[in-house]
Amino acid sequence: MTRTRLVWAIAAAASAVSAQDPAATPATTVVEATRVVLAAGEALDGDQARIALRDGKVVAVGREIAPETLARAQRVRLPAGAVVVPGFVALRDQLDSAADLAESIDAFTPELRAAEAFDPFDRVLPWRARSGVTATVLAPNSLNTFAGIASLVKWDGERGSVAAADGYLLLALVESSLSRERYPTSRMGAADLVRGAFAEAADPLLGIGPEYAVLREVKDGGRRVAIHASTHAELTGAIDLARELGLSPVLLDAAEIENCIERLKGTSLSVALRPLDWGSRTAALQAPAQLAAAGVRFSFAGATGHALRRSASLACKHGLDRRTALDAITRVPAEQAGFGDRIGMLRVGRDADFVVFDGDPIDLTTRLLETWVDGRRVATTPGTSR
Repeated sequence: MTRTRLVWAIAAAASAVSAQDPAATPATTVVEATRVVLAAGEALDGDQARIALRDGKVVAVGREIAPETLARAQRVRLPAGAVVVPGFVALRDQLDSAADLAESIDAFTPELRAAEAFDPFDRVLPWRARSGVTATVLAPNSLNTFAGIASLVKWDGERGSVAAADGYLLLALVESSLSRERYPTSRMGAADLVRGAFAEAADPLLGIGPEYAVLREVKDGGRRVAIHASTHAELTGAIDLARELGLSPVLLDAAEIENCIERLKGTSLSVALRPLDWGSRTAALQAPAQLAAAGVRFSFAGATGHALRRSASLACKHGLDRRTALDAITRVPAEQAGFGDRIGMLRVGRDADFVVFDGDPIDLTTRLLETWVDGRRVATTPGTSR
């Protein structure tokens, strides 16, 4: 056999192995734990508690990982009792850039992207990862009615990056979005601005420009929309606008949602709740279980892993089941943000974002051990063996 033929034969053999088992490559990392939670209510235990990672993605899980892969891969054995869960998703955060995430002069800026204000060396982002947040949705500030477009950002252990610039459009009906210096100055003015803007976007003569293109994407279902509303009056206004305009928004913050749950039954609206604390009102503590019982999808909109875990734990103490609680800090916020095809679950083809605990993550006595983003370990709790 000539040298050229030998080279081609070797290449063909390698290609055949790769075709039989796409996870079988020296660049593959296999992480092994006591339990791997792929999604809320779906876990792998014992010998099957392992996931294969390559190029920042999940490429195989459990029994799907072939023996050849295990033999060739870099294997990471986590400490005994370690539980791997999907990384936490922060649905709304300004990090250290709040002042740069609002255009206060103009209340109509739907085309502005939070990604334009992102600082890859933001001093807050590493701490988000160290708390268990693997994906942060950088959102515009709620200082104008049409605040702009949220973006997905991550930290790789050294610097941050924009993982996706196009997320949900944020509208705001809260008091901070109103101003005596420009229109709208009142909640009814804000509602009028929203109605008028969507009407103009539908008009081929008036709806010209990138700002109206964003509104048409929302109207056509091509872009998610979130409405920041806290009080009962603001929430009622948001629900009324959604029904009138045919929108399916996420109701963001929703501090007084307990009085609106009946109106949400059977609708496509979802809720992103303000984080819970030990001093939260009883009605707020009970709202997650009530939303779940009513069939209304919801998440917690905390910025840190501590706030998200605390919210999930307190909700469970007030009647929420643990599966729904974990969903509310992983899968649901990922879907609400418009990135459900990438983050929120450990599925083949999804981003390899996960956190490692020494037990149940909903139990606040459990310790966070490690944070992995895009298949890389970016944070380790001091004293944890690597």
